[in-house]
Amino acid sequence: MIALLSTNGPSVCEAATAPTRLIVATLNGADILERANSAAPWTHVEHVLDGKHVSALMKPPGDRGIFAAIHGGGIMHSMDEGRTWAPRDKGITVNHVYSLGYNETPDGVVLYCGTEPVSLFRSTDDGLSWTELPAIDKAPGHEKWRFSDTRSLSL
Repeated sequence: MIALLSTNGPSVCEAATAPTRLIVATLNGADILERANSAAPWTHVEHVLDGKHVSALMKPPGDRGIFAAIHGGGIMHSMDEGRTWAPRDKGITVNHVYSLGYNETPDGVVLYCGTEPVSLFRSTDDGLSWTELPAIDKAPGHEKWRFSDTRSLSL
């Protein structure tokens, strides 16, 4: 069982057993942790997507893999629980992807990604291609919508 942790994605884990693999989004890639069972400690096993600001992680239902939203780099996709990644952003015209989501419909799963400058894209083919939804440009005040830049925070 796998769980994902990111600031702008659906960080939801629903399963009969506790996760044994965890992927954590960071400003510089993603870290993969594993444990033998729910009582065992987490162990760092790999750092992936090095140098990429991973804004969101998402695993839609079914065998669709894992999606990573990249600030300044579109969307990356993995079919092997995060070990390897490939671009999956055909049709996305805004490079800064910040959020991911999905909706289950009678016709299948629809994927969504949000960008900055503000735009919304959807995919009905598991992210192989994306189409912009232009209606968001008509929302009052959309030109002021921004994601915070956490790279400037001092902790």
